[in-house]
Amino acid sequence: MKELTDELINKYIDNELTVSEINQLKEYLSAHPSELEKLKAHKLVDSILSELEFDSAPDNITNKIMSKIKTVYSVKPHKNYFIRIIFSLFGLGFVGIYLFGLTQVSKESMSGNQEIIVKIFDYLNDVIPSVNFALSSDVFMLVISTFVLITFIATYLMINSHKMFKDNIENLSH
Repeated sequence: MKELTDELINKYIDNELTVSEINQLKEYLSAHPSELEKLKAHKLVDSILSELEFDSAPDNITNKIMSKIKTVYSVKPHKNYFIRIIFSLFGLGFVGIYLFGLTQVSKESMSGNQEIIVKIFDYLNDVIPSVNFALSSDVFMLVISTFVLITFIATYLMINSHKMFKDNIENLSH
């Protein structure tokens, strides 16, 4: 045995040592009489603590503590506009793509007397100046690919936000 530790002393007081460990402790104490005072001090503290009387906790102490915790740490709901903004941007994007598609339909392919639709197409061509030049399929695919990438990122963020919200709810209930 190298030295007398508090853990070893506590095991000795609690009768958790084996016979060989007790013999080693006795040999160590005979070789180091100053350590015997440390053992006696621990025994004295143990005897004083064992003589203390404990009062029982008041009735409904758990409910009282939990009610105070709930009032102190009540979660104030804050409005998260992130989801609303993302859905609004998606809606605007889809409407923009739909309107772009409408401007690409040729007026000659329409049959009969459809003056209102022709006026709408003319108006859209005036409002959306980028339609006046023909977009190549590469540029169109780049725009669509970017939009799909933004959709995937936003979906990931929404799912992650939902998971964090669910974890926070579970942590509050425990």
